[in-house]
Amino acid sequence: MALARVDEVLVVATLRRIHDPEASEAFVVTVEVPPGERLDEEGLLGELGDAPSAFGPQALWSLEVSRAHAGTGTQVTESRAEVRLDVVVPTSQAAAGVEVLESLWRRVRSLASTSRHGLDRETAIGRAREVVALVWDVRADRLQVSDEEHHPERDGWSIGLVVRGRARFEVELATPDGDPGAVRVSRREPAEVADSVGQSG
Repeated sequence: MALARVDEVLVVATLRRIHDPEASEAFVVTVEVPPGERLDEEGLLGELGDAPSAFGPQALWSLEVSRAHAGTGTQVTESRAEVRLDVVVPTSQAAAGVEVLESLWRRVRSLASTSRHGLDRETAIGRAREVVALVWDVRADRLQVSDEEHHPERDGWSIGLVVRGRARFEVELATPDGDPGAVRVSRREPAEVADSVGQSG
């Protein structure tokens, strides 16, 4: 399986515990391929295809590849691909599963050079909402910013997004090495948020 010519690849990997209705973790990498360069698509698909073996025999998984092409007349001017790996694990394996996906995320990020450009606040918030809406069944315009922090050492952001009464999403952008296309999101149920704040006063 090959991606052929591609200008941009969106890689999404999610982890869900077997008794949870929705994924609790998502790792996203947008790989931009500069003109005249080629993505190592065999390496990319090989990394993703081999990943399920690291989760053990009880894990359930699916791997989907989709492509979109646009052009003028008969000439293709833009080609994009989306690769999505969804993994479901027993609760006892969730922590190990997060470690496997984080390692995979870093390896995928290293497969192609990405232009470095910082994220301003509005761009970071927009990107955070976009990624959450992509992974979870929620409209981007319903996500409210609860907190934010800029990390100047890597020009990254930590942004909290909430859907009232439903969930909180903790979004890390430009992670782990300042790449603006690398995003990690953790989803927390309202009860988990309350527990972390504490009820004892």
